[in-house]
Amino acid sequence: MRLEEATAPVREAFAGDDGVWLVGGAVRDVLLGRPLVDWDLVTTGDAEGTARAYASRIGAPVFPLSERHGAWRVVGDDREVDITGAPEGITADLVRRDLTVNAIAVHLVDGELRAVPGALDDIEARVLRAVTDHAFADDPLRLLRLVRLACELDLAIDPDT
Repeated sequence: MRLEEATAPVREAFAGDDGVWLVGGAVRDVLLGRPLVDWDLVTTGDAEGTARAYASRIGAPVFPLSERHGAWRVVGDDREVDITGAPEGITADLVRRDLTVNAIAVHLVDGELRAVPGALDDIEARVLRAVTDHAFADDPLRLLRLVRLACELDLAIDPDT
């Protein structure tokens, strides 16, 4: 499935919002040929406002998912959509992510693809590589995620990572 097809179910609901991106594992999974089940969106605007507007458009409940990260969840009939804010922009959000294969975003309005350097090459090579040298020091639980993703997705862990 192509990214354009994968994002179609939510694209129309965000047609008027230029700052919404599908990010992380959702994009990774589609690029690896897997189904899109983990709907993570980032907005350069107000996450709560974006989540509430989306929930209103589809007639679904919305609730805060993480006060610490400013994340909101909208629970629709066929999917859960998590929306987080990125006030510094999508590039800053991607650089803060754990692995290059998770540091990829697709703009919902025009389909533009953004990624940290090497991310698309790592998808093609099926390699897990840390975005920064301090990715695991920032959040040690990411080490468990690294091993889970390697096993679940059958990806190799970069030796330097």
